[in-house]
Amino acid sequence: METIMNTSKESYPLSLQREIPPAIQRNLVHKSFDKNVLISDIEKVDDEENTYIGRCIIKKQHDFFFEHERNHIPGIYLIEAARQTALATGHQFYNIPLNWLFIINSMKIDFISTASLDKNIYIKSIVSNPRYRKNILSKAEGVSIFIQDEKEIARMSGNWKIISNKIAERYNYS
Repeated sequence: METIMNTSKESYPLSLQREIPPAIQRNLVHKSFDKNVLISDIEKVDDEENTYIGRCIIKKQHDFFFEHERNHIPGIYLIEAARQTALATGHQFYNIPLNWLFIINSMKIDFISTASLDKNIYIKSIVSNPRYRKNILSKAEGVSIFIQDEKEIARMSGNWKIISNKIAERYNYS
């Protein structure tokens, strides 16, 4: 398998080089409890347009994702980490208001190899085909590439729409 991205500590911004990264603010990923935040800060990749990198925080004691003993990270954990990455990226880099809803229209994930519990996982997110309404992102497509030991271990793609609470109430989304 070819190296997809250099994940040595020195290749990332300082915030992603920490051994145990702090979790991102829970309001950026629409969570009520800190224990359910699965990602650290997200940074823009300088030399690539609409590309961002974050780090998955492995919470081995999480009572939902690790309800029984296992020697790998469950796929559903990676899916939720990618969803949180999309939310936080939208709020931080596309100025989407915090109270707006992200609605997944489609999602596809390919698991290439097992995600080890003992090694860092980075999530490289690429936003494509952004569409705006009144200067706010309203639709987009994206790809999240999960990287461990400089190799792609999973890839998730999908598209979503973003709506205000007012519209959500009208269509019973809230």
